[in-house]
Amino acid sequence: MNREILSVLLLASISVGCSTMKVPAKVTHPAEVNMTSHKKIAVMDIDGNYGDQFRDTIKTRLSSSGQFEVQNCASKIRMVETTEEVTRKIPKKMSDVGKVVAIAGLLTSGKVDLSTASETRKHTITKKVALREFPEECKPENLAATAIVKGNYNGTFVTNLKSTKETCKDKNDQKYSCLSYKRTASVSIEGSIDVVNAETGGIIATKRISDVCSDSSWSKESKPRVIAEQSLKNTCISRNATHFARALTPWTETVMVAYQKDGDLPQLEQGIKLIELGRYEQAIEVFTNALQEAERNLLKPKIIAKAYWNLGLAYEYSWKFQDALDTFDKGYLLHSDKKFLNEIRNTEMLQAKREKLLKQNRQIIANQ
Repeated sequence: MNREILSVLLLASISVGCSTMKVPAKVTHPAEVNMTSHKKIAVMDIDGNYGDQFRDTIKTRLSSSGQFEVQNCASKIRMVETTEEVTRKIPKKMSDVGKVVAIAGLLTSGKVDLSTASETRKHTITKKVALREFPEECKPENLAATAIVKGNYNGTFVTNLKSTKETCKDKNDQKYSCLSYKRTASVSIEGSIDVVNAETGGIIATKRISDVCSDSSWSKESKPRVIAEQSLKNTCISRNATHFARALTPWTETVMVAYQKDGDLPQLEQGIKLIELGRYEQAIEVFTNALQEAERNLLKPKIIAKAYWNLGLAYEYSWKFQDALDTFDKGYLLHSDKKFLNEIRNTEMLQAKREKLLKQNRQIIANQ
């Protein structure tokens, strides 16, 4: 009897687990900042102990976007010798002062102050000075770029090793006292990157960066692996550079869209297979027919709602946003599942982003 119950429960869990099919869909987001009027960007110095690597990474990210021609305007430090003439007051020798005072007979009169008696001498000092030099094409009078990227980017590395006493067992299952080690490490990032209009000097956008990348290792009886600063540094810089590039250029991500199927409405699975092939128009037709059949056959509202759900998603990810919103509304009125409300908000957000993206694309074409 217990085995029969277990088998029923197992079959039920498989059925529930397979009621949803996730299909990947590509979504392109607009740039946060409208940079369509700028075709050439100069990446200047990024100050800070991690600044050089971050500068090189964002330069690569912006170049690979294909939207900008990126100009490398990193400076070079050149050491030069300079001379400077200085004047110093040096106290006179006591013997000379004594002679002057003795001759004048003024020592007791208080008219001569030995502490201020001095003579002036000139010295020439030679010292080395660090000069920051920019490439000739990056000087203001020669700069072809219409936007400049500059700022600061600093990182702090912290690592720690802790040990705790534990009870271990040897090969013979005998207990003995041992140590367990845990090593932690983190890189904390703080920075601020400005995008500046090269012609007016006005700030187009500022991206503030605050991030932490961490890792840990564990071992018994021996110290665990060392966590390298460079590894965490690379992780943070790559992530932060990606976020910065997305602020200036459109970017695409793959999202997993959860369609629903039901044994009482096999057309739903047929439509999902068409979605997997990218044939959205045909899928919309199949889902529409499935919905009509479900309503004719007076299937349960929960099953009919699945047809509304799939049809709404097919509209949403083929950018027919108003049809998607109308379909989700009907699905929610039939079966009050909060997922319909959440998807309505997601559709509205995608619609706003899509409109912004199309506007940016039109501006890019107009500026060519």
